[in-house]
Amino acid sequence: MVDEEMERLMRYHGPFSDDDPDWNCQARLEEAIWSYINKKYGENAIKSESTIRTRVSVFLKTKRADK
Repeated sequence: MVDEEMERLMRYHGPFSDDDPDWNCQARLEEAIWSYINKKYGENAIKSESTIRTRVSVFLKTKRADK
């Protein structure tokens, strides 16, 4: 489900852009996924930022490799 949400967000926002402070880097996607997981599974579903960061990083590397 998390990968589907990342895919949806990337389709909606497009590539990260320095011109868009709401979508200018990987950290914005991490924040959006953190919020998504907290809403879907509860505030204590994720214990560490590094869990999200790793998942998002792998997702982005896979997407870049697919291009």
